[in-house]
Amino acid sequence: MLRSTSELQRDSSSLQENRTELTDSQLLLVPFSSLVKIKHLALEFKSDETNEMMPLGTQTVKLCVLLYFFLTAVGGKNLSVFQTPSEIRVLKGGTARINCSYSNTVEQWRIMWKRNTSAKPLCQRIENAKNSTSIVHCTKRNYITDAPSAKSSSLIITDLHFNDSDIYSCEVAYEIPPPQQMEKGKGTSITVEASPTVQLRAETLPYPHEGIQLICISLEFYPENIQVSWFQDGQLITNGTKNGRLCANTDGSFSIISFLNLSLFDWNEGRNYSCQVNHSTLSTPITERISAPNEGPPSDNLFWISPTVSCLIALMVFVIIAVFWACLIAKKMVSSTKESAVPDSGQSGREQPNTDDTVIYSLLGPELSYHI
Repeated sequence: MLRSTSELQRDSSSLQENRTELTDSQLLLVPFSSLVKIKHLALEFKSDETNEMMPLGTQTVKLCVLLYFFLTAVGGKNLSVFQTPSEIRVLKGGTARINCSYSNTVEQWRIMWKRNTSAKPLCQRIENAKNSTSIVHCTKRNYITDAPSAKSSSLIITDLHFNDSDIYSCEVAYEIPPPQQMEKGKGTSITVEASPTVQLRAETLPYPHEGIQLICISLEFYPENIQVSWFQDGQLITNGTKNGRLCANTDGSFSIISFLNLSLFDWNEGRNYSCQVNHSTLSTPITERISAPNEGPPSDNLFWISPTVSCLIALMVFVIIAVFWACLIAKKMVSSTKESAVPDSGQSGREQPNTDDTVIYSLLGPELSYHI
């Protein structure tokens, strides 16, 4: 039996009251697509009420369709997504893991992992409970683990770089049966950091700035905020210190150089100097120590070079003078020998022997000389 127009109007009023109640108290429980359909059908049904020529059967069918969408929207499974942790700080080259859990499952659902700076999913997985199948696709250095029975999924990012710092979110979508629902987690912030590498060395300043310069180098750290301090025998010093300009490296990290200038007197006193570097990635500051070697800095050796050279020169002069005097004495001895070999007057009529023979004869003695 067909209902009268007055009964249909009462049902319409009841439906509008239920629609108002749904909007006020259960709006979050109804998918957006279903709300749009209900609103559209309700407005269409209301317009039909003003048309007296509309057949009663058509109005009844539309009312039934409206009630169907209303009941489907209210009775459908609700979807909620929870994501942990909210923040991750990891060193360069490390691994990060983000967890995601969802409230219910349907015949087929999809899990997608995205980052804010890219619309393309890093990883996605499609699960079909009816066919017991799953499809997984991930980009390089990204992996996904899924436990449908536990209604959870995890994204694992390996070998993190500085440009991986971003906000990552988990999205879950109900695809089958319709209507489709989709919820997104609150997101996880990943910050990739790097601890500094510290080096400390001493260099001799050239003339006229004679002295020692201590150089403390902090390499490849991130973020850029860093503190460099100098200590002498454990006491903080600031006089003579200077920090260079912060330098950005090609990989996104930073480096900085700090200097401490010392006089030769201060350096040679044998005190201990240290450079201390503090950074947010360090549990305790890095401290590098240095002190003057026992033999003193290289400039002290110059003090002994001049006396050594002077001694060598004096020794050479002494040797030259000694050789000269030896030659001079030898020459005088030869001259005196020649004078003693001159013949007597009685022998003047005889033939004079050769000068060289005379010398030889004189060396043989007077007797041999006479016989010859």
